[in-house]
Amino acid sequence: GDDLVNSRETNLVSALSSKVAGVNVISTSGNPGASANIAIRGRTSFSDNNSPLFVIDGVPIDNDYAGSNFTDQSNRAIDLDPNDIESVTVLKGTAATALYGIRAGKGAIVITTRRSKADGQTNVSFSTSLTFDQVNKLPGQQDRFAQGQGGAYIDPQSGSPSSWGPLIDTLRYADDPDYTYSQAGRIVGQSNPAATDRRVTPFDNAADFFQTGITSNSSLNVSGGTTLANYLISLGHHRQSGIVPKSDFERTNVKLAGAVNPGERLSFSGQVAYSLSGGNRQQRGSNLSGVMLGLMRTPPTFDLSNGIDEPVDNPAAYSFADGSQRKYNASYDNPYWSVNRNQVRDRVNRVIGHVQMGYDLTPSLNLLYRLGLDYYFEERKSYWDGESGEFRSINGLVINDLYSFSGLTSDLLLTYDRRLGEQFTLDVTLGHSYYQQRAYGAVEEGENFVIPGFYDISNAQTLIVDDYLSREKITGAFYELRLGFNDYLYLSTTGRNDWSSTLPAANNAFFYPSVSLGFVFTEPLGLATNSVFSYGKLRASYGAVGNDAPGPYLLDLNYSSVGQIQGQTAFLLSNTIGNEGIVPERNESYEFGLELRLFQNRLGFDLAYYRNLTTDQIVFVPIANSTGFTTIVDNAGKIENKGFEALVNISPVRTPQFSWNIDLNFSTNENIVLELADGIPFLPLPGFGLTSTRNVIIEGQPYGVIYGTRWLRNEEGDVLIDANGYPIQDSENGIVGDPNPDWLMGIRNTLSWKGFSLTALLDIRKGGDIFNGTKGVMRNLGIHIDTGSREEEVIFEGVLQTDGMPNTIPIRLDQDFYSRYPFAGVSEASIEDGSYLRLRELGLSYLFPAAWLERAPFSDLRFGLTARNLLLLTDYTGIDPETNLSGASNSFGRDYFNTPNTRSYGANLVVTF
Repeated sequence: GDDLVNSRETNLVSALSSKVAGVNVISTSGNPGASANIAIRGRTSFSDNNSPLFVIDGVPIDNDYAGSNFTDQSNRAIDLDPNDIESVTVLKGTAATALYGIRAGKGAIVITTRRSKADGQTNVSFSTSLTFDQVNKLPGQQDRFAQGQGGAYIDPQSGSPSSWGPLIDTLRYADDPDYTYSQAGRIVGQSNPAATDRRVTPFDNAADFFQTGITSNSSLNVSGGTTLANYLISLGHHRQSGIVPKSDFERTNVKLAGAVNPGERLSFSGQVAYSLSGGNRQQRGSNLSGVMLGLMRTPPTFDLSNGIDEPVDNPAAYSFADGSQRKYNASYDNPYWSVNRNQVRDRVNRVIGHVQMGYDLTPSLNLLYRLGLDYYFEERKSYWDGESGEFRSINGLVINDLYSFSGLTSDLLLTYDRRLGEQFTLDVTLGHSYYQQRAYGAVEEGENFVIPGFYDISNAQTLIVDDYLSREKITGAFYELRLGFNDYLYLSTTGRNDWSSTLPAANNAFFYPSVSLGFVFTEPLGLATNSVFSYGKLRASYGAVGNDAPGPYLLDLNYSSVGQIQGQTAFLLSNTIGNEGIVPERNESYEFGLELRLFQNRLGFDLAYYRNLTTDQIVFVPIANSTGFTTIVDNAGKIENKGFEALVNISPVRTPQFSWNIDLNFSTNENIVLELADGIPFLPLPGFGLTSTRNVIIEGQPYGVIYGTRWLRNEEGDVLIDANGYPIQDSENGIVGDPNPDWLMGIRNTLSWKGFSLTALLDIRKGGDIFNGTKGVMRNLGIHIDTGSREEEVIFEGVLQTDGMPNTIPIRLDQDFYSRYPFAGVSEASIEDGSYLRLRELGLSYLFPAAWLERAPFSDLRFGLTARNLLLLTDYTGIDPETNLSGASNSFGRDYFNTPNTRSYGANLVVTF
């Protein structure tokens, strides 16, 4: 719990990064409330979400990601308050997650929240922190050449998008009182008769645009009572203003918890946690109104702020007197315009709670019933001004989204535990579980504003209204049996049968077992008292878990509303045909492990090897258009994940006054798609498919390889060069990169001396390709730093297509070169290694001595300083390589004008009364 709080992350998922072996976390951007993607031991499902199940105090909750093509929305774990978390346990293999059923097929994050100490006293604690966020890395821009084409300057009024103009130092400002496009004046060549002595100098628009973000977080906890009856009340408030002006995220948390034990056998407990979260989201790079898209494409001779000191709140910076937008190009919005006139605001009300009753039938037999609820209601309003690039053709757009989700969980468990004689222990659990989910969504879209600048659905001339409702149910029955012998040999077995409403009646029931064996060999071998071996354990396990269809109503034909035609509501038949013959997916895993603690626990190892095999993938298989459909739901895939994990704990120094502890986690994951259905060359993963570059599933390849345009090569793999020295683009797309990392490592150092504590967390990622689409487009437009040396000549490595001889023809990487290829360049040329080493967390805290606080009204006082992402070492030329255009989805490894990540500095205070 403390490690999550000390990370000072807004999103709980981001706080887990580099702390657990086998867990890969990708924070999508530096926007307030940004989503984060998490996968445990690789990705196993082609069509379903690969996020693990989140369980809070025994109640499964939703961590869905309601994505958008325009903004980065939050995954719902962001609603949780890290200050209220006592502990987090990550369950990885199927043997560990079997009892949670099919929803935990990708692993589970089991969270225990804070409870009352029940010590007969009233306990009060208060914590507060303040953090300052700055951009940690931006793509490089050239500042030598002006806006224009072919070396000639073109005024921004022309709408030219490129920076292939003349050298900036050959340009001057002209005296032209009628020129209103820029307060700096009209730009002309130095030989123009209207030229003055005022030289044109480049503008650093990116440095001027971003601001310092501020994050404040406060939490108050009050608890009291005894073992007979106790309570806890917690309040939390989090507010984050982003590095992008007018972007923010805010969260308020309230929790009430209590327990009553009226007798020796009977106990009641329950809690309810309410959260209100949301904020102002900013446009991302996947649309023409994207903030980074407009900012990074702007030529260095155009001042986005128009010379105004506070441009964000001054319309004169981004608009003309008539209200039209002031921008350098007809397509891309001025980012100051976007943050004011193109906005997405959301608000989420959420309630998570449970009631629980326990009764001891006998000293060894316990009955427990728990009823849990997860409910949230999201409101989202999005609008784009009629002058905005993305929806200018329809004179603006407003979208009102409403979405509600409810998940009801009912668990009944009967537990028996008893020691059988002197040598054996027995624990048996029998259980029944019921889960039902209801999701409802409604959307209103309005186009063509009547009154400019009035962003309300009532101001739209064209309306489209739609809604949907979905329900799912899962019923499960399970058992767990644990047998111990002499406290050193352990056998555990589980079995669960689930019935899912998303599968056909003939195949909706499926059973999956698990078995685990553990042997503490230091006990029977008499090594526990040895000065070298403190503890040693061997373990092995096998487990299986099923998975149902990735959504309801995939068995039959479906219709969806497409608006009105001649005054009548119209419906369209789905392009996907259902399939009553699908069977559940099945994920089987094996794991072998070794635990060692040596030299009186000064050195510890936990090593594991695993292999997961997922079969009968439920996917959307393409079929002949002559059928009247484009896809059918079918079982058509198999994927394997295998890897190695290591945890190492070292205590080099341990004295009464000083201690130094090192915790290292290391993991590898190798995945391979073993099978796809016949006739399927690849399956595209969901996500924004830009510039013909996307993540796909291909047989014989790792999960989610990057597929796009590439260079033409001969059989030996050499790039083919044409007669003029230019590399030739292949007419067929292919695999250009693998976004999966080779290995991950986290190293935490903790030094404690008296009341001081210093912690440093290193995060290392080796491998993992990234498609730097930002660089590809910026090169095409002549704004990327690579195009600043356009006069220099280079020789491309490869062989001539004509005779196969090595290429020796020099060319310039100028406008003529980049205009030969697609707008974002050839995908292969924008693939980069995403390896990095970062100092993810650095913290220094001091716990004041109790003697200093004898006359103070509080018993404990701790003050701390923190820093996040203080150091980043990477060869990646874009923003921070920990980024993803598609948010918390199955697609990853794509950077296309994503919002940069942040470097943070802060202070915190914790007081206990």
